[in-house]
Amino acid sequence: MTHLQKGWEGAESTDLQTYYLLKVEELLLSSEATPLKTVQRARAALQSSVEDSPSVVQLTYLYQTLDENLSRRSGERKTFTTSDGLINSYVYTVVQDGQGILWIGTAKGVCQYDGERFIPFTLSQTLSESEVTSIRIDREGHIWFGTRGNGVFRYDGEKVVQYTVKEGLGGDNVTDIIQDGKGALWFATYGGLSRYDGERFTNFTTLDGLVHDSVSTIFEDSHGVLWIGTWQGLSRYDGNGFTTFTEIRELLKSSQVYIYAVAEDAGGNLWFGTNEGAFRY
Repeated sequence: MTHLQKGWEGAESTDLQTYYLLKVEELLLSSEATPLKTVQRARAALQSSVEDSPSVVQLTYLYQTLDENLSRRSGERKTFTTSDGLINSYVYTVVQDGQGILWIGTAKGVCQYDGERFIPFTLSQTLSESEVTSIRIDREGHIWFGTRGNGVFRYDGEKVVQYTVKEGLGGDNVTDIIQDGKGALWFATYGGLSRYDGERFTNFTTLDGLVHDSVSTIFEDSHGVLWIGTWQGLSRYDGNGFTTFTEIRELLKSSQVYIYAVAEDAGGNLWFGTNEGAFRY
């Protein structure tokens, strides 16, 4: 007897309701399809055997009562910690590469997850001991790791190369990494904004018009404009120069606005996550 059958044994429900559930369970147990596709199949099957077929919405609701074995097929919620093989339980960032491997940045190094087990990434001892706060995979498939205090690392599939202020990076605390539409890499650091063209770094600070040198996030919108979130507000960069975006400060009536995140929705609206709430522009 399944968990579902046990749960419904003696319940105050009609035979029809029980039949619906058992039919859905039967199909789910033998299906790799998504829950929505599966309940659609169940609906079609039931139409030939009962007079009033339930809707997809009803079947979706009923599906949620199935046991844990079924929930694994649709994406089981689980927390992974060091007891599962994760190298550190403080996770800053997660990125998936083209092979489906997850790269996980933690408070002490990087590990990979192949769907079955966690594998520590140990090609660089310095990287293994670093707080990895950001990861970006560029168009060539190289993986960049931003760290707290040790600059940025690039992995090309064979070796790991480290870049710090000695190599021209603006700061050794790297909080975000993006690649713009032209292929240039941008690094958010506590020493300003850094751009890497594949050969050298170009750095931008308050002396160049940036609103603050401690940069927390970078985002390129659909028009190719960069939005740079800092500890003291927001800057725009159009390729020629920086403009301080004052609307957030005016709306929130605060002179100290920390920008944590920037995103653009399907309608072209920009969303800014701040220490005072979310702002839509």
